Amino acid sequence: MTVRFFNKIGMPLGHLNNTVEFIDLLAPGAFFDENSARENRTVFIRCQADDLLHLEYKPLFPTSEFHITLYDGVEDDFARKLFKILNKFRWGFRLPLPAESALTVIDLKGRRSKNKTLPIRRVYSEKVLRLFNEIFGEELSEEMVFSLSQKDRLRYAEEICKSLQLNVDQFERINVPARKDVAGLDRFPEQEYDIHLTPPELAQEMATHALSFFSDAAIDFGDPAVGTGAFYAALLKVAEKGSIRSALGIDISPKQIDAAKWRWKSEDMEVRLGDYLHMSELPPRNLVLANPPYMRHQGIPSNYKMELRQRASLDMGFRISALAGQYVYFVLLSHKWLSPGAISSWLIPSEFMQTGYGKALRFYFSRTVQLLRIHQFDANNPQFENAEVLPCVVVFRNLAPSVEDVAIFSEGGTLSNPLHAETVKISLLDPELKWSIRSRPSVDRDDTFVRLGALFSVRRGIATGANKYFVMERAKAKELGIPPIAIKPILPKAMLLGSDVVKRKRDGYPDVHPQMCVLDCFLEENEIAKDYPHLMEYLQKGEKEGIRKGHLVGRRKPWYKQEQREPAPFLCTYMGKAHGDKPAIRFILNRSDAIATNTYLLMYPNPLLLALLKKSPDMELAIFEALKNSSWNSIEEFTRSHAGGLSKIEPRELEEVWLGPLPKQIVETATKRLL
Repeated sequence: MTVRFFNKIGMPLGHLNNTVEFIDLLAPGAFFDENSARENRTVFIRCQADDLLHLEYKPLFPTSEFHITLYDGVEDDFARKLFKILNKFRWGFRLPLPAESALTVIDLKGRRSKNKTLPIRRVYSEKVLRLFNEIFGEELSEEMVFSLSQKDRLRYAEEICKSLQLNVDQFERINVPARKDVAGLDRFPEQEYDIHLTPPELAQEMATHALSFFSDAAIDFGDPAVGTGAFYAALLKVAEKGSIRSALGIDISPKQIDAAKWRWKSEDMEVRLGDYLHMSELPPRNLVLANPPYMRHQGIPSNYKMELRQRASLDMGFRISALAGQYVYFVLLSHKWLSPGAISSWLIPSEFMQTGYGKALRFYFSRTVQLLRIHQFDANNPQFENAEVLPCVVVFRNLAPSVEDVAIFSEGGTLSNPLHAETVKISLLDPELKWSIRSRPSVDRDDTFVRLGALFSVRRGIATGANKYFVMERAKAKELGIPPIAIKPILPKAMLLGSDVVKRKRDGYPDVHPQMCVLDCFLEENEIAKDYPHLMEYLQKGEKEGIRKGHLVGRRKPWYKQEQREPAPFLCTYMGKAHGDKPAIRFILNRSDAIATNTYLLMYPNPLLLALLKKSPDMELAIFEALKNSSWNSIEEFTRSHAGGLSKIEPRELEEVWLGPLPKQIVETATKRLL
């Protein structure tokens, strides 16, 4: 039995102290979906163990339960015959385990080669050897098992089931709820929904922390995106016995609901299938624990998003940004679900504290409810196996805030043991401004400092829609016969630049290796076919590969003409990670004629600054030094942090960065522009 899949988030050592007293053998199960790309047929016994419920975490297979795999291979006929044999017998009983039964760690690395599964040396216990001999009168060995024919395997499987069934009456019977895919013919693909399960340790810590603020006599629990019920499992583990009066979980995914019903029918949680964001008249909850979907605004259908914005804006009394992710609507539209004084704990992306669209949540947390805690996890300590977000836990009470209210802002470590924590007065939190978990020391800025936006306008680099096709090495373009009239110099990725100062070759290309170019041609196809046959061949190749039908490419006329950008003298990397003496966000001084892709932000001097730079070229280095200083001193205030230590900055955010100290002439230029 596989308890859990681990990779990025690691194995908590405390798991090895868990003992398992019994396993419930529930029913046979199988995967036989002919319509799936999955070749293997799998036959197993569904099972469960109360001692393991709070450990279950399978991020890549979110709806699967504990099971004992009996067959996993490509033989369809054999799998179906085995499944038929298993269904001849009576299941649904509790199997006691020896007192010493516990979890063990098996390292799966190296078990598989590129093309086949490597054999695993099996060692059978004395008890298994003796039992096998009693049933079959034969000696069990690995060689003997590998030598069995399919017919013999089926015979052995049936005999083992018969032996097991002789003892069924002495075991405790288990009520097995109905399951749609018990017949093995209704398999959903695991990635049909973008699901980010809550790790059980984190769910348990959130439940414990939320209960520390809870004062009602009984718990009415709610989860608006219940999944398979990680928060309810955690609550059962940490809440006082008998304190849960009711529990309600809702999910839009039929397979998640099916799995949750199967898992929690005996534990009195009601599970409803539906779109929580459009459900009304739900029974009030006094404890909500939630990990809502992380879908970004681009993934929400436009009509659906418009309706959500209208409802949430009306409920909150202010306009919600169209850039808000789905989790924002989950939080805001849950307000009506909360009873007075209810405690809510939400696991959401921490970027709401730094983004424009996050203003709605900043207002809600600081002006509508009583904020109790925000804990942001360390960017280098991932909390999810399959999500690249930097999450935080937000805890609040459904009471109107008062001027004396304070909250704890913490970061790093765990919710119960953070690396840093400080008390923040809520009335001082301005929802119009970005929030920071750690209060920053005040920076002395005199009149030699200006905002970057007072000197530059910032634009993204070009988005080709298919970099692998349009962006190539200059030597390759020559080899393909693409004429110079159809290409422009373009900077390579920042990691390939040998220096932060890009020099210019005589022909305008950057003095870097490799030299890159981008296909960008204004000629019509009939002109190209007549005068540049090799270029026409390359365009026809792109059409065959479907490049022309791409979302961005298909909107351009002609489709091989790029967005127009002038070479920018200064550039900024859009995202990055800090390494040693290199900051996360780097500035580049570009003296070449190269443009750049959207991995860069392009900085164009305003007319007054441009005139100054032409008059006094030495000012260029003064500005560049101020930009590099900001990479360490001030830019962090405006970047967004993501999992893995990744930082990002948007054009408007870059324009807010402070630069300085600067020469008097440059400051005067900025002042004149603002006037």
